[in-house]
Amino acid sequence: MTKAEKKDYDRKYYTENRERKKAASRAYYAVNREEVIAREKMYSVLNREEILARKRKYYKSNKEEIRVKNDAWELANAKQMKAWHKAYHIKHREKLNAKCKAWYHANKNDPNFAKQKNKYNMDWRRKRRASDPAYRLLCDVRFKVLRILKGRGKHLPTVRLIGCSPRNYLSYLIKPYPGKTFKQLRDEGYEIHHVVPCSSYTENPCPEQLEKIFHYSNTQLIPGTINNQIRCKAFKYDSKDEHFEFSF
Repeated sequence: MTKAEKKDYDRKYYTENRERKKAASRAYYAVNREEVIAREKMYSVLNREEILARKRKYYKSNKEEIRVKNDAWELANAKQMKAWHKAYHIKHREKLNAKCKAWYHANKNDPNFAKQKNKYNMDWRRKRRASDPAYRLLCDVRFKVLRILKGRGKHLPTVRLIGCSPRNYLSYLIKPYPGKTFKQLRDEGYEIHHVVPCSSYTENPCPEQLEKIFHYSNTQLIPGTINNQIRCKAFKYDSKDEHFEFSF
C-alpha cells in the first residue's frame, strides 16, 4: 500500500467510524483527564513556535470566514459575552488598569495618539447619542449647564444636579404624553422648559440656584412655540387640557 493509498484508507475509515471514535475519545478523556491535560500542556510548551506559526497561517488563509463566524457567535451570545467580560474585568481589574496606564504613558507623546483618541471618543459619543436617547438627553443638559457657567467648573456632576439617573429623567419628561417616545416629541418640536428659568442664574450665581434650575422637578416638556413665547417666565404646563399656570 502506497502512502497516498494509506491516506485515503485512513480518511475513509475515519469518516465511516467518526461517531464511534468520538465516543471512545470522550470516554478516554473522562477517565484520564488530568493526564491528557498535562500531556497537551507539555506539547504546547515544547512546540510553542510551531503551533503559533500554524495558527497564524490558518488565520491568514481564513480571515474573513473566521471573522464572520466570530461575529455571528458574539451576536447569538451577547449576554453571555457581556457577563464574561464584566467578571473578567472585576477579577483582573488591577492588572488591566496597570496595563492601560503603562500603555498611555508610553504613547501619550505620540502626535498621532491624541488624534486617534479624540476620533475614537467622538465616534463613540456620536454612535451612543444616536442609539441611546437617555445619553443624548444627559449630553444636552451638560451642554446647557456649561453654557450657563460660561467656562467655570461645576460644583457637582450633571447627574447629581438633575437629581436622578438619565433614564429616570427621560421617563419623567415623557410621562405626561403616554404612547409617545422622547424622539417623537422632539421631532414634533417639544422642548425642555425650566420653571425657574436658566436666566435666573445670572441674577443669583450660586451653587444652590444651579441645583434648583436643573433639578428634574423644575423641568417639563412643552411645545417649542409656547416655550419661545413665555421664555424666562415660571409656569406649569398641563398636556391634558392645554392649561398654563403662570407665576411671576
